[in-house]
Amino acid sequence: MKLVGDARDEGAIEAVLRERTDDARCERLNAMLEGATVGHLTPEQRAGFEAVHGSQYPDEKRLFDIYEEDDAASFASGVT
Repeated sequence: MKLVGDARDEGAIEAVLRERTDDARCERLNAMLEGATVGHLTPEQRAGFEAVHGSQYPDEKRLFDIYEEDDAASFASGVT
């Protein structure tokens, strides 16, 4: 939080984060997150997910796709 409070702009925050970030590790994490599907969720995670997003999604549906669809529907009407 101090980083954000002390930063003069978003670029300053980005610069500090880039200094402290291992790009290879980020690439691996991004690949894992981008490939995560409903089928990857544990039973406990799936119950929480379904409470918010519903149970209509097949196991192979990517979580990011669901989140993007949800965002598009939520913000299409200008709701913020």
